Amino acid sequence: MTTLFYLLGVLPFIWELTCVVNPKKNHSFVRLLDNKMNEQNLSISQLTETEKNFTILNFGYFLWTIIGLFTSNWIIFLAIILLSLLLSSFKKYVLVFWVDSLITLTLITLAILNYHHFQIDIFEYLKSLF
Repeated sequence: MTTLFYLLGVLPFIWELTCVVNPKKNHSFVRLLDNKMNEQNLSISQLTETEKNFTILNFGYFLWTIIGLFTSNWIIFLAIILLSLLLSSFKKYVLVFWVDSLITLTLITLAILNYHHFQIDIFEYLKSLF
């Protein structure tokens, strides 16, 4: 079951990778969708198919990170959530959007590799540093 969980991590990995490769296009799409939802107070039935798919995948990404808090790599998923919360007000800038995606991509890669190969207890490692 845990392997299936980390295999589902490929979807957030692909999203973050596309944000790193083409940040302007993804940033403008996210900003337009956000503005559209805020200004017009739309329901999901009024969105286009692309916007519906993005919303569903984004919600799946959110659930994946929340469920990740209950795994052995919980500290990585906590870092992803905190990074998202801390930078949410600055994501109107493309550079911040790109840096956030790059760091999140690195953290997702670390979580997947740590589960399958490294098997490092990151919390204990961080405790030993202090």
